[in-house]
Amino acid sequence: MKTIAIILSLFLLINIANGQREDSSYQLPYNSVNIELCGNSYLYGSLNYERIVFHHNDIYLSGRLGIGYIYFYNAIVFSTPILFNFIYHVHKVVSLEGGVGTTLFFQDTKDPADAGIDPVLTGNIGLRLQWKKGFCLRIGFVPYYDFLVKGPNFFSTQFVPWGGLSLGYSFGKK
Repeated sequence: MKTIAIILSLFLLINIANGQREDSSYQLPYNSVNIELCGNSYLYGSLNYERIVFHHNDIYLSGRLGIGYIYFYNAIVFSTPILFNFIYHVHKVVSLEGGVGTTLFFQDTKDPADAGIDPVLTGNIGLRLQWKKGFCLRIGFVPYYDFLVKGPNFFSTQFVPWGGLSLGYSFGKK
């Protein structure tokens, strides 16, 4: 009798566990437009477009391109974050994401010695909340590593721990 009760309990638990994953057919939208505060464009943020280029089950790979603007210590700086992201869809609206890429900073100052392009290695590790209606919220840790430290006009150290918040809208499915 004990064996039958244990087998029946296991059978019910397995069915309940399988029933928990009813959103397995859910697919993240393939296009996303968002405004990132702080994040990969440093102080003021950026406007970004993201496109999922690969999808298998709950694993996604995406590319992201953006543009940002900063006025920092009498310098006008345009930024272009370019990242490749790995996204793992955990459950319903929750996904984990991590990525690596570069942010190109185009700096224009009164001193020509400080002007130019500064490529910075950057990445992100964070949480992504993606609702079916299209709204997307992302929060993450966004560190920088600058190979070409330019002094007080911009980054003054090589490694900068940073964070970001992104609000946007996602659309389109294959």
